[in-house]
Amino acid sequence: MLFGLGAFGAWGITPIFWNLVDDIDLTDMLLHRIVWSLPLLIVVRSSLG
Repeated sequence: MLFGLGAFGAWGITPIFWNLVDDIDLTDMLLHRIVWSLPLLIVVRSSLG
């Protein structure tokens, strides 16, 4: 039940998110995703042991 509510909630918020990032250049968004993935990967790897 909670997973279903979470999925429907995420599906409902998605259009709001895309409207907020509509003004951002796609290259900038891609570069940020690449750059911020490394610290996140380091945190996840260190927490897994």
